Amino acid sequence: MPVLLFIVENLTHSLVGGLLAQTPLGQKLRYATPTLIIAANLPDADAITALWGGTTALKYHRGITHSLAGIVVEAALLGGLAYIFERRSENRERTGFLQVLLPIFIALLSHPLLDWTNSYGIRPWLPWNGHWYYGDIVFIADPWLWLVLGGGLFLVASKLRVQIAAWVFLAAILALVVLFTSLAGPSNFSPYIKTAWLIGLTCIVLIRLCIKPSSLRLAPVIALITMLVYWGMLSVLHGFAVRNAELSSRVLDGRTRVYSLAVPANPFVWNSIAETHTSVYPVNSFVFKNPDWANATRFPKEASDEMIDKMRLIETGQVFLDFARAYSSKVAREPDGYTVTLRDLRFGLSMYARFNERSEIVSSGLGEKPKS
Repeated sequence: MPVLLFIVENLTHSLVGGLLAQTPLGQKLRYATPTLIIAANLPDADAITALWGGTTALKYHRGITHSLAGIVVEAALLGGLAYIFERRSENRERTGFLQVLLPIFIALLSHPLLDWTNSYGIRPWLPWNGHWYYGDIVFIADPWLWLVLGGGLFLVASKLRVQIAAWVFLAAILALVVLFTSLAGPSNFSPYIKTAWLIGLTCIVLIRLCIKPSSLRLAPVIALITMLVYWGMLSVLHGFAVRNAELSSRVLDGRTRVYSLAVPANPFVWNSIAETHTSVYPVNSFVFKNPDWANATRFPKEASDEMIDKMRLIETGQVFLDFARAYSSKVAREPDGYTVTLRDLRFGLSMYARFNERSEIVSSGLGEKPKS
């Protein structure tokens, strides 16, 4: 996953944790905001596996720390630490362990819920079952969620000058991302999308200038409810996109498996992917129109089932194929064998395996095969 997407993904988690701290859930916690922001991000502690290389990171990211079993353990650990701090606080009404544990548990649960909504997916039943589940309704980095969640938190957490300065800095960074970074295609960030986002940002600033934060105590709850309503709208649009993609994919040869994935910023454009036994076809299309499969880019699947089965026997291949949903494959002939390259079409992640003349894998790795 690109570094930019990783950073803004955790920004969304942090905003949810901050909003939960401003609701009645956080009233009993002495350090509600930092505690719930940490809880909302804690499942991503598996990012430390990147120190052991890309294959290890791909294998364990969104793994056990994102599962229900992992969430229970994390809630117990973080809840225990927070309870110790609460017991040491002075001049405060004693807070029971369950009053500390509940908001932390909810903040932790918000993390896999947010992760489920996008096309990366989660594996909630680890360590017993590694099946992936995908919501496919939100892109990993969603400017509208930044606006709604960040706006709701800004309205109640901008009382001090240092807080206001921090919010101005964050808003400037996000505005630059929306205005000048395409993330996954410049067509998604049309002038209309950019204008609408900036109008929304302006409205939030005007509300803050006209109304004091003390009078906006319901803003965090409204922001979280708005996020749920937004998800509901995206689910409806996703249903239209999938239905149109499935019906129109009949023009392709052979049986097809179809996905419709969210793109950043524009909820009315979806990235539909049709997969046959020999090819993969990605194409962006308007939600209420059939994808134009005839003009879609074709990515071949040149590797035989035997090649794929052999790649599953090595760690890199096993990890990559468990992660990939719709992938292309290319076979390049070489003097002493051949190289098979697989590419996942969601995030552009690829792997290679080099075979010798006896069809034995002699080297492999993530990314393209290094030039000799």
